[in-house]
Amino acid sequence: MNAPSADELILHFRYFSWLYLFYSYDETHLLIADPFFIRKVMSAQNRQMRYNLATPETYEQHVTEDIKKILVFCSKDELPLIKKLQTQYPDKIITSGTYSYSCTGPQRNSTFRPYQPASPSKKARPVFFISTPYADAEFISHAMKENNLPMPYEYLGRATATWLKFHKNFQVSRFYNEVERIFSQDDNLYALLQTDVLSSLFNNTNFSIKRFIKFLLKNEAKVVLVNRKDHFAQAVMASVLHNTPERSVWTKKNKAKINATIDSGTVARTLSHKQNLAEDESLLDEIANSGIEHIRIQMEDFIDNQAKYISEIANLIEKNTLSSITPQDYEAGLQEIHGLSKDGNIVRRYMIDSLGL
Repeated sequence: MNAPSADELILHFRYFSWLYLFYSYDETHLLIADPFFIRKVMSAQNRQMRYNLATPETYEQHVTEDIKKILVFCSKDELPLIKKLQTQYPDKIITSGTYSYSCTGPQRNSTFRPYQPASPSKKARPVFFISTPYADAEFISHAMKENNLPMPYEYLGRATATWLKFHKNFQVSRFYNEVERIFSQDDNLYALLQTDVLSSLFNNTNFSIKRFIKFLLKNEAKVVLVNRKDHFAQAVMASVLHNTPERSVWTKKNKAKINATIDSGTVARTLSHKQNLAEDESLLDEIANSGIEHIRIQMEDFIDNQAKYISEIANLIEKNTLSSITPQDYEAGLQEIHGLSKDGNIVRRYMIDSLGL
């Protein structure tokens, strides 16, 4: 397993606009976090931060009467510290970075919801789209939304997967129940999961693929498995987007820009991502062979015949489709990633010509 990178963590958490929020909050807010995270936040922008900062060891000297809201984001003992803070300061709003603040929907608006003890599951039926990473399964979500179907969203996303390399004793059921409580609809939870996130979950917690499959079977989950035929294109997309705050062009905010940066490490990263895809697809195979009700879609086929596959998805999840399904323009979306087409072809050509792939 690669050593966790604080730079990568901060980069991926930019997806939630955390740094913007930290620099926008005022003196009534306090962030309690690990020293490495505080150092990265303080150096992220060339302007003064009014937000108060403290470590788990020093917070007491920073909690004054002026402090109204406290965000706790710690790699160790986050929940015990929150419980202690709630006892010490019952008049202040205290929330968890891991289980509340980062638990956002498609609007990606982190909010100061007071942290609450774990709630029981609502027993919503899981409707999971499980994809290999950077296969553009988000395009399927986009097409479903545009055709008045529920949109699966990546609640347990890349930023949390990166955080799990630092965070100790992550409680999967606590996070899932919070997502289920806030975002389930019609007794279903529509969610996108990607195999790199699942792998991080399996590697950094006591959760496992066997437990995951058992959960899906027990809750009579409906599953759509997604991968790509063109592993080159997928690996280039992974190499480029992994080094940006955005997971996909299809989930970015309207005004956000994604710049494809090709550098000396791009080819090596692309090769690494391509080699990992075999393991990612084996995870899909294991789920497919477990007896879970599912369909399997390759992205290229979905792009070419959206009406057929949207109808199949709607039938699986027991939803009615529009009488006329409106296909979405996949190529138009890719144009939002500046330089991807040109530079992606450079990488592809190099791999074919120089490496014989």
